[in-house]
Amino acid sequence: LDNYYFCDILLFGEDYLIVQHFTGKKTGEKERILWYDIIKFEEYKEV
Repeated sequence: LDNYYFCDILLFGEDYLIVQHFTGKKTGEKERILWYDIIKFEEYKEV
């Protein structure tokens, strides 16, 4: 699980997401992810 980070999506921007990690090494950190860095957006959708 070292390569996986679990997070809540805080904001959808025009060309990015802002997420906050809730487990793992990045717990509590906020991160901006640009759309071109997301290989499969479906992985971020809630069911």
